[in-house]
Amino acid sequence: MNANKSESRAAILHGWMAANLKDSDIPKLRLARMVLKDSTLDQYYDEFPLPPEKGKFIINYLIVTSYFWSIVHQHIGFDETNRALVEKVHLTEDGQFNFGESPDRTIGILNAFFANVLTTGNRLVESTERNLKKFFTEDSETFVLWKTMTNSIYNTDLAYVLCKKLRNIYEHDNVLINITEPNLETGRAYAVINLEHELQGKEIPFTHVPVASFLRERKQSGVPPRRNIGLILRNFFSDVTGLSIFALTELMEAATDAYEKIEPLFQTFEADNL
Repeated sequence: MNANKSESRAAILHGWMAANLKDSDIPKLRLARMVLKDSTLDQYYDEFPLPPEKGKFIINYLIVTSYFWSIVHQHIGFDETNRALVEKVHLTEDGQFNFGESPDRTIGILNAFFANVLTTGNRLVESTERNLKKFFTEDSETFVLWKTMTNSIYNTDLAYVLCKKLRNIYEHDNVLINITEPNLETGRAYAVINLEHELQGKEIPFTHVPVASFLRERKQSGVPPRRNIGLILRNFFSDVTGLSIFALTELMEAATDAYEKIEPLFQTFEADNL
């Protein structure tokens, strides 16, 4: 869209580029559009610079759609990392998995794949929050509601707070997952996280409601509380997906509003005028 008129061609301006444009760049913008015509792509190009107010409309549309598709693509990656872990070791929701002939190798796979889940899930939430804050502003109703949701999940769901913190822990400890109750006849065991071991001194306050409840369990039973990663994965995936759906809904509404403002700007040009 930022075109060189002498060459009569338009360059593609992406959302991440548009976010870095200054007001002084807007008068240089020209409008280009790719359309499907007779099963072939035709490009229509407006030779005339856009007025500043119209240029801002286009930049706004590019940014919001860019943020929308960023969430979609990141969630696809997050979904695939979850799927890869489950299918690689035949992990069930109760935490059972196949350890095969080499338990040590399987533990390594579990930890590596689980780390991928932690990384992709947390990056998705963090980048979504950053983009919502940029687009809607920190004081907007959308961003305030987003923070209310993330704070509520963090304060009530142990799986979410674990996955938020365990990503950093993994970088130092490398092994987060252990196995218990291996059955040599079936070749299956349970994949668990020893909460007491992982939480002690790991920057998760013991006053945190979910953490405190599990630590009380150990004190009352004398047994270190363990939770299987099948349950943790399910809850973490549900939390991140719910947040993504909220963000996508808000961005879709904003994109629709933005498109209504720029749709009249599109014009059709004859090939001779390109």
